[in-house]
Amino acid sequence: AQAAAVAGDVTTADAHLAAAARLRPWDRDVPLIAAATFREGALAGDPASADAARRWALEALRRTPGSVEAGKALLVAELSLEDRSALATAATLARRAPTDPEVALLEGYALAVAGRWDDAADALGRATDNPFTRARAEALLDEVRARASAQG
Repeated sequence: AQAAAVAGDVTTADAHLAAAARLRPWDRDVPLIAAATFREGALAGDPASADAARRWALEALRRTPGSVEAGKALLVAELSLEDRSALATAATLARRAPTDPEVALLEGYALAVAGRWDDAADALGRATDNPFTRARAEALLDEVRARASAQG
């Protein structure tokens, strides 16, 4: 499934993961693995990958409601699909994992998309504290500051 997803063959990857889910109905990890499989395509802006990531993330959250990883996959998919529920998902994740730098990065992006520049800058500021998210957060923070000052 992973190879098919990386190659952009969402239909085949989805079919393989659905088969795994049917063969392992007790396994809570299958939907999470499936959501993570499609997350990279969603990050790249592929609507089919984003749709699959959202579907699988919702199933993962149904089975494991507090999963931060499933929540991150859902938020990436919602942002990619320009889904208005991304802001609520970001807020839920920020409450659930307030020290996770990737959550702060995604929350900052969601807030920026919503035009909430000051809140976005706060979230992105938290993401700059971690070396893993620092470069992406700083780049987004520069963009947020530029857009905020352009709007007065």
